[in-house]
Amino acid sequence: MIPIHITCYKNFVAERAYVVDLIFRDLLGLTALMHPTTDPSVDWILDLHTGPRIVLKDAFFKNLDEKKGLFKKSDLPDSKFDTEYFGTSKHELIGLWGDSTVREEENGMYFGNDILATGFFMLSRWEEYFRDGNLDEHDRFDENKLVAKKLGFIHRPIVNEYVEFFRDIFTRYGLVDMRKKYYRFKVTHDVDMFRRFPTKSAKFRALAGDLVKRKNFKQFYQNLMNKQDPFDTFDFLMDVSDEFNLTSEFYFIPGELDEPDVHYSIRDKEVGATIKKIMARTHLVCYHGSYLSYDDINQQYEEIIRLKDHINIVHVVRQHYLRLKMGVTWKIHEEMGFPCDSSLGLSSGWGFRSGLCCTYAVYDMRARRRLNLEERPITLMDSALIKTHPDPQDFIYTAKKISDVVRKYDGEFILLWHNSSFNLPEWEPFKSEYRDLIKALR
Repeated sequence: MIPIHITCYKNFVAERAYVVDLIFRDLLGLTALMHPTTDPSVDWILDLHTGPRIVLKDAFFKNLDEKKGLFKKSDLPDSKFDTEYFGTSKHELIGLWGDSTVREEENGMYFGNDILATGFFMLSRWEEYFRDGNLDEHDRFDENKLVAKKLGFIHRPIVNEYVEFFRDIFTRYGLVDMRKKYYRFKVTHDVDMFRRFPTKSAKFRALAGDLVKRKNFKQFYQNLMNKQDPFDTFDFLMDVSDEFNLTSEFYFIPGELDEPDVHYSIRDKEVGATIKKIMARTHLVCYHGSYLSYDDINQQYEEIIRLKDHINIVHVVRQHYLRLKMGVTWKIHEEMGFPCDSSLGLSSGWGFRSGLCCTYAVYDMRARRRLNLEERPITLMDSALIKTHPDPQDFIYTAKKISDVVRKYDGEFILLWHNSSFNLPEWEPFKSEYRDLIKALR
C-alpha cells in the first residue's frame, strides 16, 4: 500500500491513530505512518511520497491537556462552518473545529478545517458517553440531542465526504492507487413479534378491536378469513429478496415469555420451524439482543446458548429497540466474539448517526482503543421513517433519495423492515409497494 507520512502533536495518540487508520487505511487503502512530535507548533502534516505536503489545522486535540483526562461535556461543539474546495468536483466540508481557510502553499495546500478531529468525534460517538440528562424512555441517548441533529447535518455522511475530499486532493498530487468501494444493499428484518395472535383469545380481542375501536371493517374481514397469522410474512420477504438475488437477514430474540418485552419463545416449535425454513432457503438468521441484554453480558450468554439450538455462528448482532450504551454494549459484543453489530441508527426519521454510510471498526473511549468489532450502521428503519413520512409515496420517494446519497459515496444501504409491519393498519398500503422499494434500493 502507498505510504503517507503524518506528523502531529504528541497527545491523544491513540485517538489520533484511530481516525488516521480508519480514513486512510481502511477506507482509502493507503498506509498511514504517524510521527508524533513534542513540538506544540505542529499541525496535522500529511507528506505524500510524490512530494506535496498537505497541512490541516490541529484545532482540537492540540489545544487540550491530556493529563486532565479525556474530553469533557464542555468540549462539545455548539456551532459549525463550511469549507469549500474545488477539485475535480466541488467539496463543501462541514467543520466543527478550526476555520474555513483554504490556500495554496509552495508545495501543497493548507486547510484551516480540522476534519480529522471532526471525523473522530463522529466515529467514536464520544458525545453519547455523556448520558446524564440525555436519555430517552428506553435508556438510549436521546437522538434529538445529537450534535449532528442540532446543527442540521444529520442527513449528510460527513465522514464519507471527508474521504472523497482526500481522494480528490491525493489524486491531484499523483496518488492514483486508492481503494474504491461499491454500493451495496442489505435487507434486514427484526422479528420483534412472531405472531399477532399467539392465542385464540388474542385473535378474538383483535377482531373486536378492528370492529369497535378501529372501525376497520376490511381489517376485520381479513383477520377473520385468513388462516395464516398476519405477522407470518417470512416467505413473502424471502420471495422478494430471492427475486433480486438478495439475502435477507432475520434477527430473532432468543427470549422466553416471562422476560421483559419478549413476545415469543425461541423454543417454540413454530419459531424453530421458521428458522429452519429460512436457513434452508439460504437466508441468514441473526441475533437480536433482548431488551435487557444491551448492558448485561450474562444475559447475552444465556441468549446465545438458546440461539445455538438453531444456528452455530452469529454473523451480526442487533440490540432490541437499538439500545446502545457507549462504553458497555460494544465492549460486550467484542467479548462475546461477535464480528459485527448493526444497532446504530435512528428511531425517528433518518440520518447518518456516525457520519458514515459503510461498515467500520469502532472505538471505545473508556478503554481508549479500537475494538475488534465492526459497526454496520442502519440507514433506514421502517418504523422510524413512517413517523416523519406517513404517506407511502412520500416514504418511498424519500427512501430513494437516501439511496442516492449512499450511492454517491459507494456506501452500504442497510434497510430494517420488520416482519410485522405490513399487517398493522398504518402499514397496509405498503405491502403492494414493498417489491418496488426493494427493486429501487438494490
